Amino acid sequence: MRHHVQQFRIDNWPQVKFWYLDKFARECGTEIKKDFPIFVVMVDGEPAAFYYASPHVAIWPTVHPELMSARAFLETARSVIASTKQSFCNPLWFIDPQSRLADPDLLQRVGLTKRDLSIFQP
Repeated sequence: MRHHVQQFRIDNWPQVKFWYLDKFARECGTEIKKDFPIFVVMVDGEPAAFYYASPHVAIWPTVHPELMSARAFLETARSVIASTKQSFCNPLWFIDPQSRLADPDLLQRVGLTKRDLSIFQP
C-alpha cells in the first residue's frame, strides 16, 4: 500500500491557527515557535509531522596553533563571532571534536554555546 504524502508551507501565525498546528504540536509534546516557515507533512490527508526550515551559514574555523597568544585569540574570536553574527544572523559553527578549539568553556568565553545536536546529511 502506498501512502499519499503532501507538504504545505506555513508563513505566519494565522496559518498556524488555520491548520490547528498549535494543537497538533501539543499532541506531539511540544509548542510551536514563531519561526517561519514551518512545513506541515500530511500522510493520507492527515497531519503526521511538521518541521522548521531556515537557511543557515555554516562556519568551519581553523586557527593556527602558534601565531596568537591566548589573549589575542580571545579578542580575535570575540570580534569574528560578533561580526559573523551581525552579517549572518545566527551562523552555525562546526568544530571538529578532535580540535583544540572544541573546549566548551573556551567556546563559551568567546560567545559560542555548545548544543547537543545530531546532524544528518542526505
